[in-house]
Amino acid sequence: MTLRYVEVVQFDLQREFHRARQSTASLYSIPQLPLPSSTAPTRVDLATIRQSIAATRHLLHLLQPLEDKARRKLRRLTQRLLNIDHELDHLTPK
Repeated sequence: MTLRYVEVVQFDLQREFHRARQSTASLYSIPQLPLPSSTAPTRVDLATIRQSIAATRHLLHLLQPLEDKARRKLRRLTQRLLNIDHELDHLTPK
């Protein structure tokens, strides 16, 4: 019954859609990983690799997929990264 009195046009839908996108984008900040400079050597030390693994694991924790299957895959990937990080403990000179 109320739809009879309300006229929704394409312009209104587009305006509300763009307004919602702008407000959502300001709520979430995407973390930026530090990129190596172009003058940096091509070799990377273990500390840099471990830092990259930690940053990747942190970003994966920020993702919250709705599907159980995707959540399980994400959890397995995070566990694999943790296992790699533990294996790097054996390579680190004491």
